[in-house]
Amino acid sequence: MKKIYTLEFLDGSKIDIYDNTVIAGIVNHDDDETFYSKVVYEDNWNGDYKSPKSLNTYDVHIGVMGFYSSVDMFFIHNDEYNHKAFKTSSIKAIQF
Repeated sequence: MKKIYTLEFLDGSKIDIYDNTVIAGIVNHDDDETFYSKVVYEDNWNGDYKSPKSLNTYDVHIGVMGFYSSVDMFFIHNDEYNHKAFKTSSIKAIQF
């Protein structure tokens, strides 16, 4: 298990993201009658779940910053955070 980056939040908390950490990216996808969210990415750094997109680009900064700039909310799938949705606007910094 290799640490890839650390998310630092506005409240001072931090979450380390490892190469096997599964993350799901969510975007707002409303229509005229309902509120709806859509999963646009769900995988880990290693690509074990075969998502059509990858965070693991030629430069770690490019893929990770592009991901968090593109999604509205995200889930970190592990025992501690599995049912907690995070707003990307709550991220203060990403430490590589």
